[in-house]
Amino acid sequence: MLGKLFNSGDDALKILLPTSVPLVFLAGFAWPLQSMPGWLSALAWFSPATCAMHIFVPINQMGASLEDVFGPLAKLMALLALYGGLNIWSGANSAR
Repeated sequence: MLGKLFNSGDDALKILLPTSVPLVFLAGFAWPLQSMPGWLSALAWFSPATCAMHIFVPINQMGASLEDVFGPLAKLMALLALYGGLNIWSGANSAR
């Protein structure tokens, strides 16, 4: 969805570089989500990186099963539906 905003890969990199560090902090990797203000913690869950990190780390480092990470996995699937739906909708509207 966001890729439609950029004309080239170089343009995307210009945005990716300064936003990658805040996304790491927002995902709860370096600072726990529970220690963040509530509004910031809620905002973090709109990033697929937050969901993916809360799935990958327990499975990879703690031997968790998919059942153990069902909450973040369900949120990631909801984001897929939301962002995928927005992408399909914007493609249908631009074709008119």
